[in-house]
Amino acid sequence: MTRNEIVTNEIAQPVGPFSAAVTTVSSCILAGKWPRPDFRKARTRRVAEQTEQIFKNVAAILRAAGKDLSMW
Repeated sequence: MTRNEIVTNEIAQPVGPFSAAVTTVSSCILAGKWPRPDFRKARTRRVAEQTEQIFKNVAAILRAAGKDLSMW
């Protein structure tokens, strides 16, 4: 199975040996998304703001993979 790591400058880069996402022929796999770009401030922001940031990050990753949120 061929897999491609997804990289985008629209979000904070993952720490450690991780990828923003991985795609295969039929899947785009994302896991463990934080309300970054500045996760240190995330603890002081409201849950609604953190959730909005997570969806912005997911949308950016999907754009980098050539996909979008329209399938949801």
